Amino acid sequence: FFFFMIRRPPRSTHCISSAASDVYKRQGVYHLSELLKNNRTLEVLNINRNRIKYEGLIHVCDMLKVNAVLKWLHIGNNRIGDVGVEIICEMLRVNTTLTLLDIRSNNVGKKGAQAIAKALKLNKTLKTLLLENNLMMNEGLHHLSAALKVNKGLEKLNLRNNKITSSGFKFLSEALKKNKTLTHLNLSFNKIKAEDLELLYEALKVNKTLAHLELMANGIKKSNGVLGQLIDCLLYTSPSPRDLSTSRMPSSACKKKKKQKT
Repeated sequence: FFFFMIRRPPRSTHCISSAASDVYKRQGVYHLSELLKNNRTLEVLNINRNRIKYEGLIHVCDMLKVNAVLKWLHIGNNRIGDVGVEIICEMLRVNTTLTLLDIRSNNVGKKGAQAIAKALKLNKTLKTLLLENNLMMNEGLHHLSAALKVNKGLEKLNLRNNKITSSGFKFLSEALKKNKTLTHLNLSFNKIKAEDLELLYEALKVNKTLAHLELMANGIKKSNGVLGQLIDCLLYTSPSPRDLSTSRMPSSACKKKKKQKT
């Protein structure tokens, strides 16, 4: 197992201009990508926070179309936007080895979400998708939810801080009724209301695979009656123990429920 990481150096008064620095970074990504086309050992590539933008991303994705070894790609905080995501999704139609894709904090919006949804309908090898700190919003989640209904590979999905509200949550709840692979779902730091848990409660009575759900910082109060029902559903309707995490729900409460079950 081999790991390779490129990190942006700390800022200094001796550094060259930002524009020139970006050009050098993209040139470096080009040479690295050319080298990795014939790679037979490296499995993890981390190029987070390098400002490569979509121009540099083209080289990475060209490499991943022929590389048959790399499994994890971390490309967060690189300003790739929707255009960059479309380039990634084109690559996912060909690549059959990538299992983790990290595109956090890249200003990915509705168009990017639509491209991801199309890719997920076809791709069967991607297991983890990290979309934290983007701009999916409700329309983007609508597209992703449609893909989750038919996707047969994704197990972990991080949608933390994507400006998702009640209307988007409805689409996702419906998708969970049909999805049979997702085990981890992070919806923290969105705008989901306590009454939306009714929809999730109904979905989890059908869904048997979701084992870990994060709803922190959504303003859901522990005293809400539906939350108690949801915890019961998480603990008693799955073949394996489930876990619910909310902004005001300590883990000790879930442990208490598990003890009651035993």
